Amino acid sequence: MASRESQGLQVALILFVMVTVVLAVTTYLYFRKAEEKIKLAEAARAEASRATQMYNTADFRNQIYRHVLGYDTKAQDQLNSMLQSLGGDDRTEMEETLANFDEEMKLYGVGFTGEALNYRSLPAHLVGIVNTRNKQLAEADLRQRALEREREQVRQAEGARAERAEEELAKARQDLQDERRKFQEERARFETQGAQLASALPKVRAELAKVSTTAEQSQRKLEGELDRAQQVIAFQRERLEGQKETTFETADGRITWVNQRTGTVWIDLGAAHGLQRQMTFSVYDRDQTGVTTAPIKGRIEVTRIIDDRSAEARILQDDLSNPILVDDIIYSPSFRRGQRTHFALAGLMDITGDGRSDQEKVRSIITLNNGVIDCELKEDGTIEGSLSSTTRYLVRGKPPSDRSNDRIMKHYSEIVGEATRLGIETIELRTLLDRMGYYDDARVVTMQRGGGALSPDEGVPAGGFQKRRPTSGN
Repeated sequence: MASRESQGLQVALILFVMVTVVLAVTTYLYFRKAEEKIKLAEAARAEASRATQMYNTADFRNQIYRHVLGYDTKAQDQLNSMLQSLGGDDRTEMEETLANFDEEMKLYGVGFTGEALNYRSLPAHLVGIVNTRNKQLAEADLRQRALEREREQVRQAEGARAERAEEELAKARQDLQDERRKFQEERARFETQGAQLASALPKVRAELAKVSTTAEQSQRKLEGELDRAQQVIAFQRERLEGQKETTFETADGRITWVNQRTGTVWIDLGAAHGLQRQMTFSVYDRDQTGVTTAPIKGRIEVTRIIDDRSAEARILQDDLSNPILVDDIIYSPSFRRGQRTHFALAGLMDITGDGRSDQEKVRSIITLNNGVIDCELKEDGTIEGSLSSTTRYLVRGKPPSDRSNDRIMKHYSEIVGEATRLGIETIELRTLLDRMGYYDDARVVTMQRGGGALSPDEGVPAGGFQKRRPTSGN
């Protein structure tokens, strides 16, 4: 009996120990799982906080972008509050965005009369400005053409008056000759009859004196009319020559900035004047009043159009003893503000002096400088195009020689004669190239790191210079 009770206690003790072990293991596992869940919850809260911050940041950025795009305009204090809520790179980026927006609105929004200026309303404003400028240019072109037609009509009218005056002068001279001849005939007749009329000599002398007086009065009258006719012809010729005055005496623009070290200048011509890259100009001293008779002090070539009223050019040629300076004037026969100059070509176009034709090169130079070729005498003697009242210059090369074929000589004479008849100004090839600023030399190579054009505020780039070839004068 006692043995059985001892066995029961042992079994109970074993069961108690087993339950205790199981309970300890279960408790350990439970607390371990609880710690893992707590860590996961803290990570989830941190992630939620970051997500909330990212959402707020994205929302503020979106509101700022909607503000500059014009979809939801914000007050300045609202924008400041949003910027304060942002941090780090986001705040810096949004501040730069708003600063760029304000700067661009001030730059491009001049004259805006709408309710709110933003990136949605700005394009329409700019399109309106462009349309207005185009309309003004078109009206200016129409006025210019009307003035040219009026000038041509005046020139033709003055030419007709001069022709009539010359006809009247010829008639007056003929009348004078007739009167003189009649006077001589009458005088001879009276002298012949003098001997026969000795008895009536006093009467004859009186009649002769009367006739002589009348003839002298007629002669003085005709001579006075002749003098007046000559004065009228001289006056009409002066007026006609005044109508044929060219625009050579007017400069096209001026130098506004010079950097001799880099060989670059700025000029006061730009896109609004029809200026294009690679156009060339001759440069004259600022004090010159007539560029057709003034010496050329340098040549420049346009390299960059900066804006409507300014451009950058490189110096092709200048004189170190008389360098190009600010306010020096520039000129090219092929350049007319907002218009294209018309040319005709006749003769051998020899630029290099080797006796060979450079006609294609001359064509390229003129068209590159915004010129138009109306008519030209080809190398085979054919005429391409025709002269008209809009043709400004006849560019004359070397005339045909005795060894040229008959067709070239004939058509050359026809073009020159037609140009004279239409009052088209003739200019020698070399004179045209000089006044256009053409310089037949190796192209200038820019020796500077990084490239790019220089502005007046940038000066000379570090470690760089621009190579050009000066001359001793022109």
